[in-house]
Amino acid sequence: MWQGSTRRFVLACVSILLGITFLTPPAAYADPTPSATGDLQGLAESIQQKLVDAQAAVVAAQSDLKVEQERADSSAARAEVAAQEYSAQQAEVGKQAAAIYKSGYALNSTIEMLSATSVEVKIDRLQTIQQINLYYGKAVAAASAAAVKAAQAKAESDSALAEVQVATAKVQSAADLVASEAFASGSTLSQSLGGVDAQYKAQLAAQQKVNENTATAWAEHLTQLSAAEAAAPAVASVTNAIRALGAPYAANATGPASYDCRGFVTSMYSAVGVALPPDIPTQFAVTAPIGAPDIQPGDLVFIGNADAGLHTVGIVFDATSYITADGPSRAVAVREIQTDPNGDYAMGFGRPTLPNRAPVPAPSGTGLGFPMKCGNIVYPASYNGSKAWGNYPNGLIPPSALCSIGVGAHQLRCDAAQAFKLMSAAYSAVFGTPICVTDSYRSFQAQATLYAQKPGISAIPGTSNHGWALAIDACGGIQGFGTAQYSWMIANAGKFGWLHPTWADPGNGREEPWHWEYAGG
Repeated sequence: MWQGSTRRFVLACVSILLGITFLTPPAAYADPTPSATGDLQGLAESIQQKLVDAQAAVVAAQSDLKVEQERADSSAARAEVAAQEYSAQQAEVGKQAAAIYKSGYALNSTIEMLSATSVEVKIDRLQTIQQINLYYGKAVAAASAAAVKAAQAKAESDSALAEVQVATAKVQSAADLVASEAFASGSTLSQSLGGVDAQYKAQLAAQQKVNENTATAWAEHLTQLSAAEAAAPAVASVTNAIRALGAPYAANATGPASYDCRGFVTSMYSAVGVALPPDIPTQFAVTAPIGAPDIQPGDLVFIGNADAGLHTVGIVFDATSYITADGPSRAVAVREIQTDPNGDYAMGFGRPTLPNRAPVPAPSGTGLGFPMKCGNIVYPASYNGSKAWGNYPNGLIPPSALCSIGVGAHQLRCDAAQAFKLMSAAYSAVFGTPICVTDSYRSFQAQATLYAQKPGISAIPGTSNHGWALAIDACGGIQGFGTAQYSWMIANAGKFGWLHPTWADPGNGREEPWHWEYAGG
């Protein structure tokens, strides 16, 4: 929820609202507990290096196995050819023997030789018998040579196969070492993760306290206003925003069950009769600008950074804070207005209750890095690298930072889970059943177990793309290219922030129609 330096939420300030000055009661908030993620990261990196080193032995053994398998395949092919040659020679011997027997030529020649009175006839018949024996003998000799060749080829094939078995055993032994290293690290990692989870719970409690104090401060302020003043659009929009505190964040959601920052601001103002442009850049472009010293509750604040440009919009609460559906917080939350351009900061303020200005360009970034939306990184379909968040290592996400997706025991990062639920509901309206899921978040221990079961095809523990709690493997028809279910996902998943990664598309070497990832925006 808080990343990097600790953020303070200061509610004490003097604000101007519809010409009325009011003082928000000061409130002291305890900082979240010191981050334990650094210790967990260091431990995970150390263990990961051991696994990578151990995996090198697996890769080497697999390379040796490949060589031995190719040799075995070649030997087996030669043995097969030799066996076929031997069979052909045997058939030829049999053929010749049968022909001689059926013709009776050799027998008749022998009888004639024995019964002949002429020496010339005896010699002629003897030569005939010798020629028959010579021809038949060649066939027998060829068959014998083929038999020897076949036996040698078979011996070579058996030897190569034995080497394959030895190489296979080496691969398994090396893989077992990786798995044992991973399992041995499990308890240590779990203990460290427990500390991180406790910190995350403390941060949740701190955020909840901020939300409660904000609501209390606003309720006290409303008592100072007349009914007409409280019903004014700017004031009413803040009241609506206060009521929505804690609602889950989901990409492209417009409420009331969940929101993203654009949908949140648009919905809060729509409820009080003020129509805002449908996207953040246009909201910035046309909303009447207000200087930072003059902001009032209900104004819009536009947040961005130098690289990504404008990516978030919120509703000003007071001079130092605003309310938005915040991606990193996974919920509608109170956030501090930052002014340091080295990070996310307020790029401008606007007052939607004033007439629109002539459009101006929205702030754009350098284009370095990935685009962002509502504080979340938005990953393109072509990206297949780390999707780390919250400074948590792969497969070591605090349990308190995960939410159920409503299917079995499957969990994802909370905004991804909420977006999945919305997508699954839309899917169910078409197919009559929710999206079927076989896999979601895969913890380090689960990755270790899977690696032990399938060392040849499973990722090294701590590197699975399921370890970021931002991916699912689907079933129920989605697992097949070209099905109606898969086609629906291709056409509609993006509306909910989900996509099918390019590497898993047909023809890209790792065809996985079942694998879908939350893009973050």
